[in-house]
Order: sequence, then structure tokens, then C-alpha cells
Amino acid sequence: MKIQIDLNGVKVERNFPIRWEDVTFEQLIKLVQCKDDNERLSLFTGVDAATLKVAKIGNLEGVITCLSFLTRETDFFTVPTTCMGYDIPKNLAMETIGQYQDLKLEASTMINDVQSFEKYAHFCAIFACKPYDYANAKS
Repeated sequence: MKIQIDLNGVKVERNFPIRWEDVTFEQLIKLVQCKDDNERLSLFTGVDAATLKVAKIGNLEGVITCLSFLTRETDFFTVPTTCMGYDIPKNLAMETIGQYQDLKLEASTMINDVQSFEKYAHFCAIFACKPYDYANAKS
């Protein structure tokens, strides 16, 4: 959804997500750290939270209502067909011992924080990298 923001007399247009499918992986990672609607609006518009407090947003009530998708569960366990332009295999069975060992090592370092959440992209790369090569999956 396109929204219009008036920043000190300058009108800018931004794409605004209205469903989970519209949220980028980077936004999803940052969303975990957002404390309120102002920070969420800042994240999704790309406008600093302090600047956003004094900005005028057309149909603000509607825009805030659009954030209601954040309270709905999504099926995060549906395997996507692509991740950042790379094809995800239909069969996520590990094909090499290297994949297994690297996934096990990465998973062992995870704790409940944002940096651990970021590792999921690396997990996808381990599966998507054909032929498997740790250095290619990491980059």
C-alpha cells in the first residue's frame, strides 16, 4: 500500500506493508526490537521515529489499522520457494554431512536474541547453496 507523508512541507510516498508477505526479512528482524506503533511506523516508512512524530501522514488512522496484521498469526512454517532471489529446494532434506555439521554448529550458538534470529537466513543459504560450500552459504 502506498502512503503519503508530509515531512516539513516535502511530500514523500512510501510503500507500507499490509500483510506479513509484504514484510522483508530485514524488517522482520528489526520488528522484534520495536516497542510501540511509532517505532513500527518508523521501521516500515524508513522515517526516523522522532521526525515521524511531527510528520503528517495521510489517512493515519487507516495506516495504523493496517498494522493490525502484526497481531495475526502467520504460517512461518510454510517453506518459501525463494529467499533473497535464491531458490529453496522443495525437499529440505540435508544432502551432505557438511550441511548437517554446519547447521548443528550454528544452532548450538543460538540464544533468544535478535542476532540468533538473523541466523535463519544463513540456515536457508545452507540448504539453497548448490553444490554445498560453507563459504558460499555464508556470503
